[in-house]
Amino acid sequence: LLSLPDRCRLHSQHWSTAQRPADFSSSILTAQSRYPTVAAMTTDNVLRQSAYAMMDMNDAISLVIAESPVLEPVSLPLRAITDGMILAEDVFAPSSIPPFRASIKDGYAVVQSDGPGEYPIIGEVTAGSYGAPLTVTPGTVAYITTGAPVPEGANAVVQVENTRAAGDPGRVVIVKGAGRVGED
Repeated sequence: LLSLPDRCRLHSQHWSTAQRPADFSSSILTAQSRYPTVAAMTTDNVLRQSAYAMMDMNDAISLVIAESPVLEPVSLPLRAITDGMILAEDVFAPSSIPPFRASIKDGYAVVQSDGPGEYPIIGEVTAGSYGAPLTVTPGTVAYITTGAPVPEGANAVVQVENTRAAGDPGRVVIVKGAGRVGED
């Protein structure tokens, strides 16, 4: 629950309705009549009753959105953008960088449907290599580093934290498989 005084910097003043500033929103006054007030113990061990209503978080968010002005977007050169500004629309690159499917984690390139189990490691693909000559097939995996191209045949990457060494150094145990195709 969200207390209006805590969020509106009005908690230290106990105004009556007549004492509130003229620009105090009528919707806040309406909300106040719908929700109970809140009592709290202060740091000096004095029990104080808030003059402001407690409201449900969803109602508070709706109120903030309703009372917030909508700013018109402006076009600026890239160098003029400063801290605190947000984009008014999505920006899309004309081409993918890197120009291949890349792993976002260290781990093992897998066929997602294989799931947990012990698999042979058919090779290694590292960042900086391009056009990996490996092809992952069902029942095999390839070690892969962050930024490396995902080998042909692989449709997911299992992060290294979800694996453990097998008895044979050429094999790995996938403890937790990839959750979905395209993961990592």
